[in-house]
Amino acid sequence: MTLCFYLLTYSVNPFTNLDSDKEKANKVRAKIADISHNDWNKSNNVETTFKGSFIVNGITREQKEAASKDFVKEQFVHILREYDANCYDVKIECEMMISEIYSSFSFDVTWSRPI
Repeated sequence: MTLCFYLLTYSVNPFTNLDSDKEKANKVRAKIADISHNDWNKSNNVETTFKGSFIVNGITREQKEAASKDFVKEQFVHILREYDANCYDVKIECEMMISEIYSSFSFDVTWSRPI
C-alpha cells in the first residue's frame, strides 16, 4: 500500500443541448464543487481542481491508474446517481496526476441506470 498525492481537474458536460441535460449538468457541477471530505481539498485558485491523498494498492502503472480512477468515480458516480444523471445526460471529463505516476492521464465518469 502506498500513499499517493493527487491533483484532479474536471469538467462536467451535458450529453446533449437539451435543457434537461444542461440542468442536470449544472446540478452535478454544483454538488461536486461542494465536496469537502478530508482527502478532497479544493484548489484556492482553480474552481474545478481538487488535491489531496489516498491509498493505492497497486504496483504497476495500470493498477495505480485504475485505483485512482476508482477513487474519483466513487465520489462522482454517487452525485450522478443522486441527480439521475445517466450516461445519456451528463459526462464528467477528468485529468489527473498522482505522485506515483509522473504524467497525467484522462478518463470520463458516467453512470448507467441499472436495468
